[in-house]
Amino acid sequence: MPVPDLPLRLAVAEPAAVLPSGRYEYSPKLDGWRLLVHVPGGVLQSRTGSYLTDRFPAVLQAAADLGRMVLDGELCAYRGGRLDFAALSYGPARRRTEDVALVYMAFDLLGARGRDLRPWPLSRRRARLAEVIGDGNGGVQLMPSTLDVEVGRAWISADQAVVGVEGAVAKP
Repeated sequence: MPVPDLPLRLAVAEPAAVLPSGRYEYSPKLDGWRLLVHVPGGVLQSRTGSYLTDRFPAVLQAAADLGRMVLDGELCAYRGGRLDFAALSYGPARRRTEDVALVYMAFDLLGARGRDLRPWPLSRRRARLAEVIGDGNGGVQLMPSTLDVEVGRAWISADQAVVGVEGAVAKP
């Protein structure tokens, strides 16, 4: 099965009053833009289906340096040790002037080596993603995750909100 075709519909997290426990993988919900990186197609696609390739070519290049794959994740802007959501809308010159770094935080591997990996279980895709990204390359990093609900709950706090962590995401 070839890599997924564009445009892709992305799963969207649903808000919940309580973080579920049981057989879940937890990751922080970062204050950024949901972004699909489709290296074989040379495209960055937003959650809504808009193409953002021309706005963030360095993100596509950073992913391409890791291989021909399809990633799902969150594009984040960092300034002064915290996430700066508004800085995502800045142009490249302003980001440079204001010392804003863009980092793509990948949390899922949807395709690689010409194959659609969406039929694989999340745990297998996540393990393969960790292998591919390793320590990252500055522009692309692996989103933290855990199977421990208590660690997931720690991402839901006022201290975390101050730095741009909006909560936690639980995936079965």
